[in-house]
This record gives sequence, C-alpha cells and structure tokens, in this order.
Amino acid sequence: MKALILGTAGLQINIPIDSFPLEYQSIVFMDDKVSMDVAGVGYSHCLILGTLGSQPTFLTGIGNDDYAYVIEKAIRDAKANCIVERKDKGSLVSVILYDQDGKRTILREGRMDYKYKMNPDTYEDIDYDFDVALFSMAGFSRALLPIVKDKNIPIACDIQDINNLTNEYGKDFMEYSDIIFFSNDGFDGDLNELVTGLYEKYKYKIICVGLGSEGALLCIDGKVIYFPAVPTQVKNTVGAGDALFASFIHAYFNGDDPEVAIKKAQIFASEKIKYSTASKGFMTNEALEAKYLLLNK
Repeated sequence: MKALILGTAGLQINIPIDSFPLEYQSIVFMDDKVSMDVAGVGYSHCLILGTLGSQPTFLTGIGNDDYAYVIEKAIRDAKANCIVERKDKGSLVSVILYDQDGKRTILREGRMDYKYKMNPDTYEDIDYDFDVALFSMAGFSRALLPIVKDKNIPIACDIQDINNLTNEYGKDFMEYSDIIFFSNDGFDGDLNELVTGLYEKYKYKIICVGLGSEGALLCIDGKVIYFPAVPTQVKNTVGAGDALFASFIHAYFNGDDPEVAIKKAQIFASEKIKYSTASKGFMTNEALEAKYLLLNK
C-alpha cells in the first residue's frame, strides 16, 4: 500500500509528573526520566506505516536551526520517500507532561504547524500514484486537499481535536475527507448523535472515534459499531491516536474490512502506549498479525 503523508515533524520533550494539576516547585530533579526525541503527527504516521511494511511518502516542512539537522536525519532514516522543505524559522518543539495514569498535556509551538505555508514548488513534481493520503490538520497541507481530491486519491484525516469538527480551521479538512478519525476527549454529549450527524452531513465512508480506555467507535456507511478496548499497561497515551489512525489505514488499505482493521489498530495502539514517547513502541506487521490471531481465535 502506497500512502502520501502530510504532517509535521519536530522535537518532543517528554516529562513524567506525579499528577495533575502540577504543583509549583522551583526545581525538580528527575533522575534520568526526561527524554527527548524526534516526533510529530506526520512523522509518527510515517514511522508506523514504514514499520508495518507499507510504502509511505512523507511531505513536511522543518525549521532551519541547529535542531533541524537532527529532525531531518530522523526523517531520512525512516522507511519512507521524504520530501522536506526547510523554512527560515525555529524547529517545531512540543513538551509532553504525563502522569502515572497516562494522562497527558501537550504544550505545542505552532510556528511550523498551523501557521506554516509551504512553497508550491516543493510538491508540484509529486507523482500522485497513491492508494490513500493521510492528513493531520497541518496548515501547509490545506493547499493540497483539492489537488489530492482531483487525483481521486482517498483522503483520510486525523482531525486531532474535537473542536476542529466545527471550527473554521477544520472546515476544509472536514469537507474534503473520505475517512475521519478523532477522539472523544473533552466531549460529554451524545456521541451517537454526533457521529450520525457527521455522516448525514458529509457522507463519510468511515468515521472512527477513539474512546480511550472505553475502546473505539466505527461508523460505516451510517451504521455505528462499538469495539471494547484491548487490555494493556498504560505508560503514556501520547501518540495513541496516531497509532490507531495509521495502523487502521494500513490494515484497511491492505485489504481488511473495517471491523478487522479497527481490531488490529486497537492492538497496535495498546502496545504503543506502553512506551513513554510518541515515536517508539510500534509493532511490525508480523507481530501485529500474530497477536490479532491470538486474540481472535
């Protein structure tokens, strides 16, 4: 399966804390618990699909500071065809605070995310021979929505924040997508009503809602189905949505029906959240298939 991925890549600093809210202290010694690595929604999708054996092409933009060399090397080392634009800005940096229950807060710099505009020369020569395109709300990717649509490539979009379902920023992504994923985090209304309303308005082929410890919801051609969570040990939930989304796309566009694809995606995500960083903990396709068979005898 060949996939075009449009998203971000940057540095991510991971800091464990005891609990939320965070109590003020002037200095805290962490004893080798703080980690930093290259991450980002698009980068995670790229790593996931490459690890699972699909063929990703990753289109992204990065800054032009000293950190950018580390980021670009990580992108080049990923199992993907990479198209990288350098901008005269600082690199994208995120800080993740996560507690002992796996809850997390993401502090994110937006200069290379929603504010970033890509030079059209960067992507004008792309050979649009893809089975699917994965969008994740990165600002630069908005300009490619009509281009990808005109090529009759299915568009799968990770909406990221439930507020993007209705705000102005998310409007184009909502209208162009064929498949959408989002989390119910922060939503306390009638989920069935929300999902069926989205289907009636946009006629999505598939809607998936991550429900955290409650599992996942699929809406397939208007039919809503719930799937229980896969039992696991949670260390950090950052990247769980990316894992669910990208592994589902891998399974679905490699021939699995949606119900099988979401079960595999839940297994994949349940393994990923055992790790403290967003870019580690990804299963190979062989390991995923073996565990799926084990759990679905």
